[in-house]
Parts: sequence; C-alpha cells; structure tokens
Amino acid sequence: MKHIVVDLEMNNIRRRSEARKICTNEIIEIGASMLDENLWEIGKFQIYVKPEYNDVIVPKISKLTGITNEMVANAPDLSTVMMHVCEFLGTEATIVGLQVQEFLAGFLCTAAQKTGAPLNVAIVLDLLHMAQALMEPKKGFRYRYIDILTRLDIATDTGIMGYVDMFNKL
Repeated sequence: MKHIVVDLEMNNIRRRSEARKICTNEIIEIGASMLDENLWEIGKFQIYVKPEYNDVIVPKISKLTGITNEMVANAPDLSTVMMHVCEFLGTEATIVGLQVQEFLAGFLCTAAQKTGAPLNVAIVLDLLHMAQALMEPKKGFRYRYIDILTRLDIATDTGIMGYVDMFNKL
C-alpha cells in the first residue's frame, strides 16, 4: 500500500464573501509526497491553486508560506487541481499529515465534492494524534508542526519531507 503525505497551504477568504459563512480559508497550494511500503519517496506532487474568494494573497499568509500573488495568478482553478490531485492519489493510498482527520481530509473531500473530482480516502494517519499519543507532554510544549519537528530533532526547513521524517520517527 502507498502512503501519501499531504500538505495544504491556505489563504483567507474575503470578509464580505458569501463563502465565508461556510469556511474562512481556501486552498492555494497542495503538496504531496508518495511513499512506498518502506516509506521511500516514489513520487511528488505540487500545484498552486488560483484563489476563488480573494483577489490577493493576504500579506501574513504570503510571509508565512512564501506564496505570492504572482505565483497563483495563472494557476488552475480548484476543480482542475482536484482532478490532478485525485489522479496522483489513486484509490489505494493512506493519507498522512498533520491534523488530517479534522482539517486536511475535510478540505480535500469538500473540494472534491464541490468540483466533482473522484476522491476516495479510505485511511488517514494523523501525525498530530500520533505525536500526542507517543510524545511525553512537556511544560510549554504545543503540538504544532514546527514544535514537533524541533522536539524530534528534524530540520524545520525541509518542506513536506518534514512530515515523512516525522512519520518515521513517531
């Protein structure tokens, strides 16, 4: 079975948008690494998504993610992107990520449903839940991505491969 490590980058939805009644963020980038049963990377996927509900990338989001307005200006829309994502994920993969159950899988499934993309997620492994179950709590420690990487002595500038290293160490 393949494992897919997924990371989403999000942008705020305009305050006056009707869409904000449902959600406050929209996907602006999807990154994924495909791992074999030995957790070796066998494929990579990265694509920007043109924002639908905000004309610009919010400055704090741009600073946090490094994604600029220019990078998404000519990007495909979400429905086109979701077709590519579904093609990459396939039908027999375990989705791995941080906050996968509550956040990431929900966003992907909602986006797939909205766009008609054939996404079928059967199994998810949530690294946040794994970290909370396996790591001894320490005073002042929060279970944020950067904190978990630091505590596991994983470089914090490795992008999506940080998830792979986290998965291996947990």
